[in-house]
Amino acid sequence: MAEVWCQALGLEWVGAEDNFFDVGGDSLRLTSVVATLRERLGLQVTRLDMFGHPTVRAMAAHVADAGRPAEPSAPRPRRSRDTAALARRRDRRGRRS
Repeated sequence: MAEVWCQALGLEWVGAEDNFFDVGGDSLRLTSVVATLRERLGLQVTRLDMFGHPTVRAMAAHVADAGRPAEPSAPRPRRSRDTAALARRRDRRGRRS
């Protein structure tokens, strides 16, 4: 990832915490980085991902997280049914007809 940034920015070295935009990145270079990451590394990144994760470390973590399956969430508690209220609604509907 850092190598792709270096090529797009014309730099020899980019640190893990260097912000893409602070070291010379702009929207045109950002588009180039996204395209290269997709083509060369097969990463599904977007321009918005670059804005949200503007350092090499943040983008690497984002890409790593995107490749992991989601943690199963705790089951949501079922809402209890008020059967008497349901019966009253059915009765009211039947009277309108």
